[in-house]
This record gives sequence, structure tokens and C-alpha cells, in this order.
Amino acid sequence: MKYLSIIIALVAISCSSPQKEKVTPIDVHSPAGANTEEPSFFTTQDGNMGLSWLEKKDKVVALRFSVYKNRNWSVPKTLVSGNAILTNWADFPGIQINGNHWVAWFLQMNNPDTFAYDAMVMQSSDEGKTWTTPKRIHSDSTLTEHGFVSAVPAKNGFQLMWLDGRLATEDSPIFTVRSAHLDFSGTISHRTILDNNTCTCCQTSMLNTGDDNFIALYRDRTEEEIRDVATVNFTNSDIPAKPQIIYNDEWHIPGCPVNGPRSIMNGKEIGVAWFTMSKEGVARVKFATSNDKGKTYSTPILIDENNLGRVDLLADDGTYYVSFIDDTEKGAEIRIVKIEGNRLIDYYTIAQVSPSRKTGFPKMAMAENGNGIFVAYTNVDSKKVVMKYLGL
Repeated sequence: MKYLSIIIALVAISCSSPQKEKVTPIDVHSPAGANTEEPSFFTTQDGNMGLSWLEKKDKVVALRFSVYKNRNWSVPKTLVSGNAILTNWADFPGIQINGNHWVAWFLQMNNPDTFAYDAMVMQSSDEGKTWTTPKRIHSDSTLTEHGFVSAVPAKNGFQLMWLDGRLATEDSPIFTVRSAHLDFSGTISHRTILDNNTCTCCQTSMLNTGDDNFIALYRDRTEEEIRDVATVNFTNSDIPAKPQIIYNDEWHIPGCPVNGPRSIMNGKEIGVAWFTMSKEGVARVKFATSNDKGKTYSTPILIDENNLGRVDLLADDGTYYVSFIDDTEKGAEIRIVKIEGNRLIDYYTIAQVSPSRKTGFPKMAMAENGNGIFVAYTNVDSKKVVMKYLGL
């Protein structure tokens, strides 16, 4: 019945309805071993797919990665390990690439007596062979929460953004979204506040639309507890633009839904996918585009309703793929929807999963030839990161 309601909505929006293709995803080898979680994909300078993850052994947590090359995964390498590294099902580490320079980020507890942690970064100038000593992104050393990092390549380095809780108190849990430039030598500059009141634990997303013109995407928060997805256009030489809401879902929720937006460049077009319950209280995944570098966005289309969100987004030659965790009569399932010309073309069921937090946020990567999609997620039963491949 849920897909009937989607089709009705789509007829009104785009005069199209998704048709399920008979494509069966297959299990593929994952480089992550036992007791692993929080996978995240990246792409090397040579176009090879990489995967990072966290691995637990006793009380020690390690951030590790592997690169898929010549149809084989490289021997996993450890970037950093320790008993202070934080595992958070929704706030995952990652790696971003700019030429042969790599940056990695992770969370590190900064006090054993309170739930407080820093957002840490480290760099490599030899494609992941050696790494610098980790350092904080943020300038403060308060015993508060900092995380949900995004990074994109920028001139002479990387642009970073994160959620910052340095101003938060028990009576006033105010979080800000901030940005800074990290150059290849490790210098952090151009620290700025993009929004002074945001959701506290939704993932962020960021784009470089060209010439270091950046777009930050995140979940906003108003004094009335409306928490819709917002964007800020900014550079490191001008005052950031005022935050704008992509679409007024008018979702009133006095707490963080732990469901942030995903964005991607598709040629000169921008695609954005997000989860909301809107003012109607129905769990929905939506998608919108922008053709003017994020100044305005199209009326969103409905991807799915009655789901858990946890979206990811891919783009390939004008086509978009949105993944999410669906809530069906059979249980929770990872689904992927294919979009062309703002119309839903197909949808695919990838795997049945646990709806619990332990599954984490499934992540997607496009195969090098564009003929398939890799999906990584945490299998709750085996307690490890597993992978599926969907041929297209």
C-alpha cells in the first residue's frame, strides 16, 4: 500500500512511477574484518574506490582503510588507534582526497568523566602511506561535543565543516555549524560560524561548486523547534550568506532526529536528498535539485514514505541514486531509488537489515565503469561491515 501512495504523489508531481527492475544484488568481499562498523567510501586520485571503517579489539578502537585496485582490496592499514577513539553509530569518520593529499577525520573523547569529545583530523601527502599527528579542527578545548564533520577539496588543502557544541549548556543546548580551511601544511585558518543555532546530531554535507565557492548543508533549528534542512553559500574571503531553508517541511521536533542531508554535484547541477516527518508527521525521504549553484532549489519530489531515513546519494551522468532504510511489512530493508529528470525510474531492494542503530548509515559508491553500485553497512548479526554489489 505504501508504494501506491508514492505513485499517486508522483503522478501529481512528475507524471511518472517507479518500476522495479529484476536486478538481484550480490554479496561481495569486504576488506573489513570482525568487530567493525561505521563504513565510509572515498575515491583516490586514480579513481580507485576506498573504504574506511572503525575496528574494535578489546577496549582499543582503530580507524582503518583499504583501497580496491585491480579487482582486489589492498591490505588494510591503520591510521590511528586508541581507547579514547569514539564510536558513534551516526557520526562516522571518513577520508577525503585532493590529488595525492589525503585528510582523515575521527572523534576522540577528551575527558573520562563526561561525554565530551573533539573532532580530529590528520593528513597524508603520500596517498595514505604515512600520516601526520592528529589535531583538533576546532580552536576551543571545552569539554563539549564536536563532530559530524564534512570535508571537500579546496585550493591548497581542504574545506571542513562540523557541528560545534562549545556554547552548549544543560539549560541551553545551543550548537553551531562552523567551517575552516585546512592547508596541506596542517595550518587551520578562516574559521567561521555559518549558523548559530543548529540541530545537535544530524550529519552535515558540503560541496565545492567551483573556485572555492562552498555550500554547507545541515539541519537547522529555530526557537520554535522547527528542524528543516538548511544551506549556506560561502567563501573564505566574504561574509557567509544567510542560511536558507531548502524546503519548508515545517517539521516540529523538540529533539534531534539524527538524520542529516546528503548532497552531490551532477555536472553543474546539485542534488540533495533528506529525511523529514514534515508537519504531517509522516516519515518521508525527499529529493530536490539546484541549477544556480544552490541559490534556489526545485520543488522536492517524494522518494518514499514510512521509512527510517539514513539517506545516501550518488550521481552519474545526469542520473541520481538515493539510498535509505525502508520500513516494510517484512522488516527493515536497504532500498535504492533511481532518478532521472526529477522522475523516479526504478527502485531496488538491497538487503534486509536490522532497524536498530547498530546497522548504522548504509553508504554507496559507484563502480569505476558506472555499471554498478557498491553498498556498505554494518551487519548486526556478524558484527562486521559487509558489502553488496548492484549491477545496473
